[in-house]
Amino acid sequence: MADIGSVAITWQTLWPRPVGRTGGAQDGLAAGVHRGLNSTEEGGGSIVTVASKASVSAGASGVAYTASKHGVIGLVKSIAYFYGPQGIRSNAVLPGAVATAIGSTAAPRVPWAMERAQLSMATMNPMPADPDAIAATVSWPASDEASNINGATLLDDGGWGSA
Repeated sequence: MADIGSVAITWQTLWPRPVGRTGGAQDGLAAGVHRGLNSTEEGGGSIVTVASKASVSAGASGVAYTASKHGVIGLVKSIAYFYGPQGIRSNAVLPGAVATAIGSTAAPRVPWAMERAQLSMATMNPMPADPDAIAATVSWPASDEASNINGATLLDDGGWGSA
């Protein structure tokens, strides 16, 4: 509970203590918000972060990935809370499986853990999404039609999360 602050303050002084500078998604998002807030006089805008189904559940990936994606949601919601009054909206799209080459490069380190994760993956319906379908979902929270949406997580997983 100590060191409560906004992204603009946290990025410079507080972020390295609990999180460290890892170069990961949280680092990039926090840095981008910090630069954006300091580079415009107009105010307002929309941030749409692509997170993952792993942001809200276990079993979609490994422990470290899942924990980091949960952290992304906390950051998205904190930005929405602290900067909403300035007209800045912050939302996240959480894709499930997407048709990419990641399956060919994933190397499970612990066979039983991969078997356990595959139980979750067996509930996927439909097959992995086309990246263009995910891109269409990402564009909506940034649009004027979503002007009242702030701090939301939009699960785009073909129903995988409902299983």
